[in-house]
Amino acid sequence: HGLPESRLRCRYDISGRLPGQLCHHELDCRHCDIHQVRKNESVALGDEDARTIDHLGFDIEPKMMYFRGPTWVRHHQDGSLTVGLTDFANRVLGLPDAVVLPDVGTRLKVGGEGFTVRKGTTDIRILSPVDGKVIKTGLPGKAYWLRVDPRTKHPNFEHLYTGNMAKLWTKQELGMVQDYLGVRGKSPLIAHGIERVQHLPAAYPQADWERLWSDLFLDI
Repeated sequence: HGLPESRLRCRYDISGRLPGQLCHHELDCRHCDIHQVRKNESVALGDEDARTIDHLGFDIEPKMMYFRGPTWVRHHQDGSLTVGLTDFANRVLGLPDAVVLPDVGTRLKVGGEGFTVRKGTTDIRILSPVDGKVIKTGLPGKAYWLRVDPRTKHPNFEHLYTGNMAKLWTKQELGMVQDYLGVRGKSPLIAHGIERVQHLPAAYPQADWERLWSDLFLDI
């Protein structure tokens, strides 16, 4: 609630199939009638979009699912889910000063608070991409921040993005970052044409990072 319309673009607007459509379901496609009707339509990408990973400076893993937090979710064979920040989000955030994780046993809700990242005096709320109970938390350098029991054998992931849709969404987020930094026409995550920028705030120290992080992580 309270997000500006620019942050409430429907997935079908992002993909170009319903231009101008806004989300009215708190970014949870599972409860959307439009999604239930159109979810089996394929998302086509042109050659330019298909090279997103190569020329924009971030990774999108084909076996992961993505939430607009921006976080990723991996579904494991034992039924548990692991949650972490996307490669794109980590680059835009830079090194955190602290990460405050929920206690084991905490119940999570899609779009509710998952954990908090601290940058200086700024606390950034990371939204949970899944429903369930926290059964383990990660540590710096680990592959994830949260391990979650979804409390059901067949969790519904229709609100998460994969494949081409994940690429289109992340490219939209990159456009927002470019606008903040005033670098339209090039990816700020690429330096000298080939090198990936690992910590964007260090490269653009004059940017309004507190406002940018608030928009990117939907932390109003």
